[in-house]
Amino acid sequence: MIRRSALVLGIVAIFGTAAHAQGYPQKPIRLLVPFAAGGTTDLIARIVAEPLGRELGQPVVVENKGGGGGSIGAAETARANPDGYNLGMATVSTTATNPAINPKIPYNVATDFAPIINIAATPNVIAAHPNLPFRDYKGMLAAVKKEP
Repeated sequence: MIRRSALVLGIVAIFGTAAHAQGYPQKPIRLLVPFAAGGTTDLIARIVAEPLGRELGQPVVVENKGGGGGSIGAAETARANPDGYNLGMATVSTTATNPAINPKIPYNVATDFAPIINIAATPNVIAAHPNLPFRDYKGMLAAVKKEP
């Protein structure tokens, strides 16, 4: 809870300072989540949206556009008017995995997005069936090298 509060305060400080100096925002802000409601990315967006909207004096509306491993919502974020009123949540799926496995992805991570802040990190785990002959990452690499 303390980390979450510190994270939200950091985001509010970054956005709040710049926003008030420029008279921004004048209307609600859309925060697009490229996944269905209820997942980790959606939960983080909703945790951030409420205090950010309160600090900015305008609602931050979370909108979910799931599908394609996040590529549908990411493409919509890339096509959105770059006016500061259309923000998107980016993940490993939308910025690394999807472009790596699909060369025809409808957006370019390097040119279509401007990163603002890292708001969360989630742990990832490699898991394997217990009958496999290895118990750790080093053992897995050795097994893959031995029998690709």
